[in-house]
Amino acid sequence: MLARSVLAPAGFVLETFARRVSETRLVWTVSGEEGLARLPGVARGRRDVTLCWSSREAAEANVASVARNGRVNPIMLVNFAGTVLPKLKELDRLVAPEWTLDPSHPQFDATVVLQAIK
Repeated sequence: MLARSVLAPAGFVLETFARRVSETRLVWTVSGEEGLARLPGVARGRRDVTLCWSSREAAEANVASVARNGRVNPIMLVNFAGTVLPKLKELDRLVAPEWTLDPSHPQFDATVVLQAIK
């Protein structure tokens, strides 16, 4: 079997995120002075991208990179699916599950993430 490349394909990132949050029933985010951590998009219309992770450790590892005075927050999966993702869709934001500092990290429409976690 060949080893996975350092840059995981987008589908693998989304599938892994969906599986992990389905098991734990939690999504981890970082909040700063302006709400949930987000970055300017680099593709697809340059839409803002909201960041999230399937583990507290991953969110904590990125907190300093994404928010001033940031704090790590757990969001129950039911609330993430029922409230957060619809609001991100309404705001026309993308979602970057399992975000890393890699500028080519996959970004998804909120409806795609919602379908993956259901």
